[in-house]
Amino acid sequence: MNKRFIYLLLIGMFWACAETSTQTTNENTTTIQDTSEKKEQTPTGNTPQTLDQAKFSLQYPTGWTVTKGNTPGQLATLTTEQTSAQDQFREQVHITLQRSSTEAFTLKKLAGIIEKQVTKEVKAINITDKETKNDYFEMEYIGNMDGRKMKWKKRAWVKNKEALIMTYLAEFENFDKYIKEVNEMMGSFKAK
Repeated sequence: MNKRFIYLLLIGMFWACAETSTQTTNENTTTIQDTSEKKEQTPTGNTPQTLDQAKFSLQYPTGWTVTKGNTPGQLATLTTEQTSAQDQFREQVHITLQRSSTEAFTLKKLAGIIEKQVTKEVKAINITDKETKNDYFEMEYIGNMDGRKMKWKKRAWVKNKEALIMTYLAEFENFDKYIKEVNEMMGSFKAK
């Protein structure tokens, strides 16, 4: 389900921009200790951890697992721990890169692209909040995915012809459980 969602998310982003060519940089950097050749890393201790890649850096809390991006446009995914055996969905934060081959993004243009994209991707969508600040665009929305009621929070930054997009995806009833941590991650995000 996760791979399918990521695939649909990326296809929608690329389609929405109607680009003739899209390029991606995928920097695999080690942010914590090297755990042999695993792609997932989980921090230890209570201090915030740093995820530092070529295009961005951010602080994230203990208990979230980092998986390096392995598809075009996907830079990293941070995932919560499984809370119980009945927990069938782990809340996630996806960080993606989108490039324009023609002209630089503006926040207004990117906001329009994102809004069109999510209304096509999410069934029974209800946009609950959207706001443009000086340096980012943000929106929250509710919808259905694979028969589940889900809630998203998306924040996007622009830097010339690149857009860095951070998306928090949670089951509707668990959204508030992690929102403080997600807001801290989004607040610490630095585009390079």
